This record gives sequence, structure tokens and C-alpha cells, in this order.
Amino acid sequence: MTKENYMYFVGALVRHHRKLHHMSLAELSEKSGIHIARLSGIENGKDNPTIATMKHIADALQLPLNSFFEF
Repeated sequence: MTKENYMYFVGALVRHHRKLHHMSLAELSEKSGIHIARLSGIENGKDNPTIATMKHIADALQLPLNSFFEF
């Protein structure tokens, strides 16, 4: 899997789980402590998040971190 494909896939998973939780980007931003523009970049496959960033997102969505890495 290329880096770009990985970024797109992870971003799509973040968006999917956020919507399952009926959460807006603003709400996820507030709960995770990650700026809304960064979250948008992640969801759109434009930002390559660190493991620490993904942990903050996972915690905000009450998911295990590996939810974003099971392909």
C-alpha cells in the first residue's frame, strides 16, 4: 500500500467512525484536542497523522487505536 493510499484509507476510517458516533468535525476537534483543519486534512487523506494523533482521535471516539489499522 502506498503512503497516499494509506492516508486516504485511514482518513476514510476516521470519517466513518466519526459519523457513526453522530459527531461533527468541531465536536471531534473539541474532544480530541486536534485542530479542526488538521482533522479535515486527515479525513481527506491530505495529512499523515502520527500514532499519537490517532490515539487522541481513537480516545475521543471511544475506540481502540487498532480500529484504524485493521485493513
